[in-house]
Amino acid sequence: MTSNRVRSGTASRRLTMMDRIRRKGAGVVGVVIAAFALMIFSPALLAQTSAGAISGSVLDPQGRPIAGAAVTVTNIETGVVQVRQSSSAGSYRVDALNPGKYSVSAAESGFKRAII
Repeated sequence: MTSNRVRSGTASRRLTMMDRIRRKGAGVVGVVIAAFALMIFSPALLAQTSAGAISGSVLDPQGRPIAGAAVTVTNIETGVVQVRQSSSAGSYRVDALNPGKYSVSAAESGFKRAII
């Protein structure tokens, strides 16, 4: 009986070692899966910010774009002002704006200043 106990104990130890090897293998697979998921979803995570943007178009009364108009974006609460020029298509974009209330105005010579 003593030899059976030793064999049983050895078999038990071997099973435990195999379990450890399997667990380590499963851990490696888990790490690989986690790394893969991180690579896939990290651009989306980086895209999460609290900053916003204001964009639009400056058009004349007939709907034609006004190129080179001075577009002024003002944070009403802080008074921070950013100025951009409209493109040849009349479009503008102001990025990296903190949350808050903003006033937008556009001015170009020969046109009445518009405030939104």
